[in-house]
Amino acid sequence: MNLDRGEKIAEAVLYEGYMLYPYRASAVKNQQRWNFGVLCPRIYAESQNASEAWSMQTECLVRGDQTTVLRVKVRFLQVNRSIARLPHLLRELPDSGKFEFEVVDRVEVVGQTFVPWQEAVEREIVVLSPHQAVESPRDPLTFEFSAGRQFESLRDERGLIEGVIIREWETVSGSVEIDSRQCLSDVIKVAVSVHNLTSYDSQNQSRGAALMYSLVSAHTLLIIENGRFISMLDPPENLRSLAKGCGNFGTWPVLVGDEGDRDAMLSSPIIGLEVRDEWRTTSVGSA
Repeated sequence: MNLDRGEKIAEAVLYEGYMLYPYRASAVKNQQRWNFGVLCPRIYAESQNASEAWSMQTECLVRGDQTTVLRVKVRFLQVNRSIARLPHLLRELPDSGKFEFEVVDRVEVVGQTFVPWQEAVEREIVVLSPHQAVESPRDPLTFEFSAGRQFESLRDERGLIEGVIIREWETVSGSVEIDSRQCLSDVIKVAVSVHNLTSYDSQNQSRGAALMYSLVSAHTLLIIENGRFISMLDPPENLRSLAKGCGNFGTWPVLVGDEGDRDAMLSSPIIGLEVRDEWRTTSVGSA
């Protein structure tokens, strides 16, 4: 497979449903985004009676042996943007980032209207395994991305700063777990689980607040060396029972690349209507 092509497909999945909707930030009906592939903090998700997820799992089959090597990339977005007005005009923002401002619903500067609007910071966790794919159990890989804040000046006709766009993100942390076992002499079952273990105030039941601590549009890219992935949508007849037994939760893996390529699998969020038959669960409208 051309790895660049696989990365481009993964990039499209990362922003699908995030960039396309809503169409305009200024439209009243679009002030609340609809996100999918969201992994909320565990403590928040568990307080929502299973209406929110804090983890996802990809499980698929690989033709391989003890020389097969697996690489995993987990990617997601962190989102937020707010708008603020300055009580006193400034020529430049102080380097310390400490100045007075008031968060507001909108700021109009030089004929332009600026409103709060979710923007995204890309995050990626890469698991490069120097060992064989068949290695169980493995220690989970933990990750953490620290909180941060950036300001963008909104200047009037004289070049003075009247307002600011505030882009900020909270600390998020979690883990990636990889498990694999030999099912047949030449077939390996691989499972990748992603968990949002971010600390969160359990008293805050606002989904908007929880979204600041969430992994948005989370998905997994699996790449195999010295092996071949087996299609989960159309497995060989003798492997259908094994494919049916794979547990995929909140995500579904599909082959990516040119026709005939079997070395990359993209597991992306499931949306839309589930369709079930005797051996698979897939989704209308999923990637």
